[in-house]
Amino acid sequence: MEHTFQNEKLTIFLPDRIDSVNAQDTEMKLMDLIEEYEPKAVFMDAKDMQYICSAGLRIILNVRKKVPETEVINTSSVVYDIFKTTGFNIVLKVSKASKKKVK
Repeated sequence: MEHTFQNEKLTIFLPDRIDSVNAQDTEMKLMDLIEEYEPKAVFMDAKDMQYICSAGLRIILNVRKKVPETEVINTSSVVYDIFKTTGFNIVLKVSKASKKKVK
């Protein structure tokens, strides 16, 4: 799983999907990274994510339990709507990818 670690901040680039097929593997990789780096903050970059299932939401909640300073960034409108519909945008910071203006 691609990631960067700088100034005690871990940025993890989430896969394009978290579903029942890859949820367990994704959770193990995320937890291994958190255990390895012991970050003060975690940023989960969802720029490539197209879908997240309830198991994926649970994984993100488990990350937040380990590292309270957890954010999901760069979500598409579709993925953001999943977080909003389930109320996850209330319990953790979730932000949409910024739209670039075309001139």
